[in-house]
Amino acid sequence: MGEIKLRYFVFFLISVALFLPACGGGGGDDDEKSLPPPNLTGSAITGIQIVDGGFDGTPPPAAPGYTVLDIDLNEGTGDHYIWLYYKVGPADGSEGTPIGEIYTVDEFDRETPSKGGTKIPVNLNEGPSIQHDPLWLYYINSSWPVARCVVVANETEKITKFGPPEAEGKYPVVWVKELLPDQWKTPSEFPQPPDAQDLNEGQSFPLLLLISDWIFIGYCVDQEVYDWLQSR
Repeated sequence: MGEIKLRYFVFFLISVALFLPACGGGGGDDDEKSLPPPNLTGSAITGIQIVDGGFDGTPPPAAPGYTVLDIDLNEGTGDHYIWLYYKVGPADGSEGTPIGEIYTVDEFDRETPSKGGTKIPVNLNEGPSIQHDPLWLYYINSSWPVARCVVVANETEKITKFGPPEAEGKYPVVWVKELLPDQWKTPSEFPQPPDAQDLNEGQSFPLLLLISDWIFIGYCVDQEVYDWLQSR
């Protein structure tokens, strides 16, 4: 009689073990798309530099291997010209680990570099008229996914520039968002998402009739990576 009960008990445990996965309850691989397999053909961004040009509207000479993205990141504030330089290399990392993500840290909004990475120590809003805490650009190196380009859009002037230029129209753009979304929202007529980080946030001077330009920064990724990011 004891042996029969033991058999029934073992049968019960096996049935429960088979039944639980069918019930779900903990999520699974289908709940979120997996990161696409690496595509390390072609080129990627392998370096980014920010240069404070002072009040000189001509970008300083680029460091070896770098190219200037000829658009002022601080346009409309009346303060310093801030220039971005980028470097392109093989996506396979044979000439340096590519950059996989860029993001901003706005100290005025009490943001902190929660994602880690490398801080570029040049305030994107530098100048004597600055009226709040600095805004910094960070980048994260990654063997995959990789950033295929860097892009800056001045939506006030209707100017968007890609680095390298041939990336325009080839890849979708991931626009950098505020780490801590607030009431400062992107105008609905702009293509950027509502919480995209305006590089000139808080830099307007209404009493002086000086309204800073709306400027956004982003980076290009493969379509498969973009779709994966949107699914998260």
